Amino acid sequence: CKGERGLQSKGIHVHRAVLVACILVVFGSIVQAAPEAPGKRTNLVSGLPYWISFAPDSSYPDAGGELTDGVKGSASLRDPAWQGHLRNQFRVVTFDLGSVKPIDYVTVGVLYDPNAGINLSDYVAVYTSVNGREWSSPRTVRPASLGVPTGVSRQEYPIRSLEPMARYVRVVLSVYIWTFVDEIEVWGEDRAVAVDEPTDLLDMSDPLLGL
Repeated sequence: CKGERGLQSKGIHVHRAVLVACILVVFGSIVQAAPEAPGKRTNLVSGLPYWISFAPDSSYPDAGGELTDGVKGSASLRDPAWQGHLRNQFRVVTFDLGSVKPIDYVTVGVLYDPNAGINLSDYVAVYTSVNGREWSSPRTVRPASLGVPTGVSRQEYPIRSLEPMARYVRVVLSVYIWTFVDEIEVWGEDRAVAVDEPTDLLDMSDPLLGL
């Protein structure tokens, strides 16, 4: 009858309302449980000064801030974007980000020109620190990660799986005969992270700073 159909219709609407409410609750809980999306990645050392353990050779000098000026070198060793380092085993480049920040990965650009004695570094290692005194274990990459270079070319070492937070970043490159470097980039989020410890303990007498 008409009354029964009305009750059935009302019942259907009630069931639909309950179903919609359940869906909203379920999806609402899913949205709330989802992790926060990562922030925009940026090069945290763009334009920053740095310390270097041993100055480049005077024939291929650092004209001032070359490692963070955003200018990447060509395949020519005469390109002024390159600075050239001769022997003495390794170089250490240290950055102060100014505060503790989330970091993701580091890239180091180098030149490969074996006929000119410009070789790939046997290793590139990255250390990080929150306070400037205690450093992480190194994250190291070797030339095999770049594949086999085909002639004179610019190559880029990617160093990943770093500690997630740091104020200080230290890059170590081995030097065999010549090593040419143009840019070092530290990618992460440009926001300060509060920590429950001092972050200004970098030892300025550390010889690796090259002072």
